[in-house]
Amino acid sequence: TTTTSTTTTTTTTTAAPTTTSTTTAATTESTTTYDMACAAPFGFDVHYSFDSGSPINEGAAGPAADGTLLFGAVINSTDALAGQALHLPNLNSVLAVGSHGVMLDFFWTVSAWVRAPRSGPQQVLFSGPSTLDSQILLAQDDVLGTFDAGEFTMYHFAPTSPMLSTFADGQYHQFTVVGSEFTTLYVDGVSLGTADYQSFSNVSFVGNSGFNTSEDAFALVVDEVFVYNRALDIFELAQLFGCTMPSSSTSS
Repeated sequence: TTTTSTTTTTTTTTAAPTTTSTTTAATTESTTTYDMACAAPFGFDVHYSFDSGSPINEGAAGPAADGTLLFGAVINSTDALAGQALHLPNLNSVLAVGSHGVMLDFFWTVSAWVRAPRSGPQQVLFSGPSTLDSQILLAQDDVLGTFDAGEFTMYHFAPTSPMLSTFADGQYHQFTVVGSEFTTLYVDGVSLGTADYQSFSNVSFVGNSGFNTSEDAFALVVDEVFVYNRALDIFELAQLFGCTMPSSSTSS
């Protein structure tokens, strides 16, 4: 598909945890703390933790949004964020959301933690139905954006136009996309830009495009997937990031 690119300018916003350090004569400790109770923001339609070993939906949409593993996708504990995670070993591996996906309202939020992003012409994390080339979050030639199937146009997240390869560092990173008139991308709780377009597609596939069984796997490992039919605010985005991130502490 031949695409054109459109960008718009936005102000960078940070939704991130607070880090404090304490130093004594013998010990230096660094602790990440949060000002909210550690639970995901309320009202999610979909949550896949994968910890049961199967793609059971723990959100409000219930069993209708249980996932189906396709084309070699598996769930196991290897390199999981916590417990177990979704693994996409093949370029066409994907998780299908229910039988018809979850319909997005006018305002929405989708989020997932990923490890080991792939490289290539195109990688897709969230996409619409298999009959519609609608990609809610994808990287095309390494640049992250959202794709309008009607206009066959790739809209980049400006002003930064973030590159997927930036996050190929062997660590987990949380990718969150908020639709609210436009589309804003957050990575690890930090806004990286806004695209001048908002998708109104279903969330039908996670980890890849379901369009014509595409070979567009986003990453090797995906974990803690959330879909909300509302736009989370920056405080809730910080909460979602802080309460699903890997816990760590440093001492010496």
